[in-house]
Amino acid sequence: MTDQLFTAYFQHALHHVQIYPLEHGTYFGYIPRLPGLFAEGQNAATVRHLLQNQLSVWLASMLYLGLPIPSLDGIDLSLEQLGVGVTDDS
Repeated sequence: MTDQLFTAYFQHALHHVQIYPLEHGTYFGYIPRLPGLFAEGQNAATVRHLLQNQLSVWLASMLYLGLPIPSLDGIDLSLEQLGVGVTDDS
C-alpha cells in the first residue's frame, strides 16, 4: 500500500509541473504547492528530469526528517497515513 501511495503522489506531482521558457533561451520549471522544487535547464525535457530527481530526494528527506508533506490531489503522505511512528528515545 505504501509503495502505491508514493507512486500515486509522485505521478500526481509530475502532472502539476509548470515549465516556462526564459528570455535568455533556457527553461524554468517548478511544482506548485511543493516548496523548494524548481529547476532551470537548457530545454523542457531537462527541467522535467531535474524536477523528477528533486521530487524523489525531497520526498525522502521530508519523510526522514518527519516534516509535513502537503497533500496533493487527495493523496496524503502524512506519517500517520503511512503508519510510521516517530519515537523519542530520550
